Amino acid sequence: MLGLIVSTEKELRAALGKFDDAPGVAEGDMESWTCNGREWLVAVSGVGPVNAGIMAGRLIERGVSGVVNAGLAGSFDTGRLPTQSVCAVRCETWPEYGLATADGVDPEGIGFPLATVNGQAVGNRICMDPVRAAGDMALSLPWLETASSLTVSAATGTPEGAQGLKTTFDADLENMEGFAVALACVRAGLPFLEIRTVSNRVGSREGWDIGGAFTALKVACGALLAA
Repeated sequence: MLGLIVSTEKELRAALGKFDDAPGVAEGDMESWTCNGREWLVAVSGVGPVNAGIMAGRLIERGVSGVVNAGLAGSFDTGRLPTQSVCAVRCETWPEYGLATADGVDPEGIGFPLATVNGQAVGNRICMDPVRAAGDMALSLPWLETASSLTVSAATGTPEGAQGLKTTFDADLENMEGFAVALACVRAGLPFLEIRTVSNRVGSREGWDIGGAFTALKVACGALLAA
């Protein structure tokens, strides 16, 4: 049994839009679903890393063997990753973790890692192998570009803020849930796959294409779950 986490009911409807029997799940809930002979636990976490981490823990308690997190994201460079792009995330960063200093946030500044897994400290960055994770879950990713992403509690609302994050962390995407789910899976030793479709440029209030990103999510997840 695999777990699927999205943050909102709208994202769920988009992600499972190709399946007539897709479950309707309210925010904060989960539901069992069989797709092409495979068992899934489909969950709507609510927005943000706290909600996402709680839901990931609940899925792990139910005994899932792997987790997919799907949803929308902002692109730091829409020339490279324009709206409607589909990406598998290869690295998640939590830029807000650590000690805030005059020179920025030092992830080692408080002296405590977020976790220790197999003797290795986990700080503010988790690197993944999306192709391997997909293989471990018997899913296929032939069409996806990979991207680095960072997870924030507050979406970046200014060009200056976006440039600062881009420069400091060399991120391609910004989202609000991925790191929390990745950390839960790393601690549990489970494969984790994160799929993001681009809806906007980070730090800009113009040029949003939520409808296009939802359509891209429908196509991507439809192919992923049918594999």
